[in-house]
Amino acid sequence: MNNKDNSENQCVDQKHEFDSLDFSEITKKLSILVKLAKSIHEKNPEMELEARNAYKSEYVTNNDVDVIAGHFKGIIDRNLSDVQTGLALLYLDGIGVKQDYNESLMWLKEAAALGNADAQYNAGIFYLNGIGVERDFERAVRFITVAAEQGLVDAQLCLGSLYFEGDAINKDYQQSVHWFEKAANQGRADAQYEMGVIYLEGVALNKDIKKAIDWFELSANQGFVDSQYNLGMIYLGDDGVDKDITKAIKWLQLAAEQGDVDAAMHLWIMYKNGLGELKNNPEQVNKLQEFVKNLVLNQNQ
Repeated sequence: MNNKDNSENQCVDQKHEFDSLDFSEITKKLSILVKLAKSIHEKNPEMELEARNAYKSEYVTNNDVDVIAGHFKGIIDRNLSDVQTGLALLYLDGIGVKQDYNESLMWLKEAAALGNADAQYNAGIFYLNGIGVERDFERAVRFITVAAEQGLVDAQLCLGSLYFEGDAINKDYQQSVHWFEKAANQGRADAQYEMGVIYLEGVALNKDIKKAIDWFELSANQGFVDSQYNLGMIYLGDDGVDKDITKAIKWLQLAAEQGDVDAAMHLWIMYKNGLGELKNNPEQVNKLQEFVKNLVLNQNQ
């Protein structure tokens, strides 16, 4: 059976759009927050009052001063780590500043220390891929794990991939399933696909076609093309599932419409051989043949 198992390293840095970002405003806010956080850390009441008043006058739009005062430390930590993470990504991509991986990693680690899951994950990616630093798999996994434990779905998906592949860490199928499933339960289509592959292949868990179908359907309904293709192939009956040509055509057509050449090829062969609801339809066969030809040409360009 020609199912697709395109499982690959799912660990990529997070991309943020900064087209409308006012960099001068970010640095201004950062300077106030850094001063405030430093004053709290150093127990400097005069500096703290000055920075607190500056922050409130610039950024606090409501008049609930008691709430601000009562929860100020948490507010500052949260805002500071968000700004630090944003700055790190600016330095990573060289937007508004000169690209500087060292500066980017420094800000990520500052934000990570404040518990920012995005920063923890991205710092892990730096060490995993050796972005401006030597690769350090132990540090990478440590950063990514704390982010995953906070529920960051990108980190959960990444850990699932790392444990499954066993490249940067000892292969551990139990841990792989644990993290893939957590990401899948948060609605990530690619994680749902990974769970489908695991049950389809019976590698990390006992083979269970019904569960594979359930996961693939969740993913396919979100438009994940490899899940759509796999469902189409499963319903052709080669995996012990009762053949259902109507369902097979449905999923293969959806995959083909997204540019999947294999799906289009299978549809063309099915129609040419008189399978399915459009059997003996020369016009449909010719359309699919032309569709496949164009897809192949586009992929080779």
